[in-house]
Amino acid sequence: MSSLDEILDGAAGALGAANSEDAAERLLHMNHFMLAFERLSQLNLDRLDALPAVRTWATKNARPLMAARRALEDWSLESGRLFYGGGEEEAERALERRSRFQVVCEVFRATDAGEWLQAFASDDVDQDYREQAAQCALDPPDWVPRSHTWWYWREGRQ
Repeated sequence: MSSLDEILDGAAGALGAANSEDAAERLLHMNHFMLAFERLSQLNLDRLDALPAVRTWATKNARPLMAARRALEDWSLESGRLFYGGGEEEAERALERRSRFQVVCEVFRATDAGEWLQAFASDDVDQDYREQAAQCALDPPDWVPRSHTWWYWREGRQ
């Protein structure tokens, strides 16, 4: 089994477990789900959503993702608490979470969940992220693509 397959299998398992009645369990599994997309990005594959294996996986898992709405809501609320209720380190963690979420959006873009996921994104929040990242000079991790504009991008950095 390839790294890609292992990551996707792990993400599917975490997604299935994210429907727990227990809020802490939901959040734990949604965190694992989101971390899988950071790992996918670290594989440095061009256009994840264009890979046949990823497209097939996303189509198959779009409905389970939408069924995990409470877990995604919990995860989004925790991201907001980190960003708005913490300091610089928490803001950086929230920015990383925003980038993971964007990778999820890109992977699920052409599925039933694509438009649904956009309801969890906010231009106003992204602007707040951008301003905080600039104020604290928060550089993105290496796995974050340049299209994630809520990070502070220094001149000359790809």
